[in-house]
Formats: sequence, structure tokens, C-alpha cells
Amino acid sequence: DWSSDVCSSDLNGFLIGYAGLPPFIATFGMMGIGAGLAFALTPGSIGGFFPPFEFFVIGRIAGIPVPVVIIIVFTFIFHYILKKTVYGVRVLAIGGSELSSKLAGIEVRKYKFSVYLLNGCLAALAAIILSARITSSYPGIGMVFVLHAIASSVIVCARLFSGFGSFVGAFGGVPVISMIHNLFIILSVYPFLQ
Repeated sequence: DWSSDVCSSDLNGFLIGYAGLPPFIATFGMMGIGAGLAFALTPGSIGGFFPPFEFFVIGRIAGIPVPVVIIIVFTFIFHYILKKTVYGVRVLAIGGSELSSKLAGIEVRKYKFSVYLLNGCLAALAAIILSARITSSYPGIGMVFVLHAIASSVIVCARLFSGFGSFVGAFGGVPVISMIHNLFIILSVYPFLQ
């Protein structure tokens, strides 16, 4: 499943950056295609991972669970990239106005492609952690988290149609969505109504 995340993001980057497809259409279309291919090409659920693989969930670094360490490290890295590097400033500029970015001499296609490629790598890492957490892999298991990820980003800081926002702010939306989800569980709200 993780390899399909990277491959589909490569294709998304090409379709959006070079072919000019709208990002929303390309990403959700590829999500459907990727899930369909994963279901068609795999035997279904895969389990029996090697014990070192489970380190991603049960392991600790300085007493802190590995997934928390990964989140903290990537939060600092991407906050720095977005706020302190030319790459980050250009990515935010493209998100704010592609036309202005082109007029300023930024290679918009190249940057858009790189962002989708990076997104695919991070999605693959998330898939590895999720697979380690449930000690199995099943095509489409992460589909339920798509809207949670979008809501977590948008609820706090990110704007869907501008280049403003921050990685730290998007990270701050995760507890909000998690609290709402946990509240539904505590109140015994039927899962399909949640």
C-alpha cells in the first residue's frame, strides 16, 4: 500500500504540475484508482510482519513512543522548511497565486511536482506506521483518514485555496478532530452517523 502512495503521488505531481489538472480532481481520482488497483493486485489482508517492523508502534526513543517522535521531528523540519528556506517560501507563494509565482520566475510545475512527491513519501510513512499499529495491511485501510487529515489541516490554519498556513498549525488541528471523534465514541453515536 505504501508503494502505491508514492507512485500515485508521482503521477499526481505530473498530472497537476505538467498536465494542468485541478488538484482536487487528480488526487481524489488517483485515490480511487490506487485503491482499486491495490484491491485487484493483492490477496487482501497481509499480516505476519517481522518484529522489528513493530518498532514503529511499540518502540520508544528516550521513553517517547516512536510515532510521537516522528511527528515532532517532521513538524520541526517542515516548519523550518516552510518558514526559513527559499523552497518553502516559493511553495507558499505558488499556493497563494500561481500566476504571480510564474511572473516572479518560479518554476511552478517543478515545485508542484516536488510537493506531491514529498506528500507521497509522507503518506507511505503513515501507511507503514498504520500497518505496524494494526499488525496487518489491507488495501484501502487508510481511506477513512482522508477526511480527518483534510479537516485537521483546515480547522486550525490552512486555507484550501491560498498559500497561507503552517505545518505547526495543521498539526494543532489533529487533537481537535481526535477529541470530536472520541466524544462521538463516548456518547455511543452510531459509527455511520459520526
